[in-house]
Amino acid sequence: IATGVGGTGVVARVGSGAAPVIILRADIDGLPVPEETPSNVPPSLVVEQSTHEGRSHACGHDGHAAMLLGAAKLLTSAGNEDPGYLSGGTVLLVFQPAEEGEGGMARMMAEGGLLTDKATFGPTPSSAFALHIWPYSYAPTGTVLGKSGPIMVASSAFRFVVKGQGGHAAIP
Repeated sequence: IATGVGGTGVVARVGSGAAPVIILRADIDGLPVPEETPSNVPPSLVVEQSTHEGRSHACGHDGHAAMLLGAAKLLTSAGNEDPGYLSGGTVLLVFQPAEEGEGGMARMMAEGGLLTDKATFGPTPSSAFALHIWPYSYAPTGTVLGKSGPIMVASSAFRFVVKGQGGHAAIP
């Protein structure tokens, strides 16, 4: 685990250290925005309020960090050493500060050596993945939202495989 990457960034390397290398990234910065829950949000949906006056995780950064920690737990859990998880490659778990301001990933690369410090981070990553929650979508828990065509800064297609046991041909 490398801390202080480009300032306050954190990068954890999971896997063999060899190529292929992918980045899973989450933004972690609190924003200089006062915590203000909209009046149309039911109190039962308000899980937590910021304890730092004038700052908040207004667009889900705490959720992004929690999801990346969940991925870290999955990737490092006992029994996950089989080729189906990492296929002999490496995953860099990148906790990126300053997503909403100056610095951020650019600083992690330029000053922190994220793409050039082979001893710390391994070979150059071949791809990077991130996500962003929709805090006001009110979608049911367990729902993944998307749309056809580009969304945010991504314009690539992706494929994922869900491993498990189905219960019905129409609902695998």
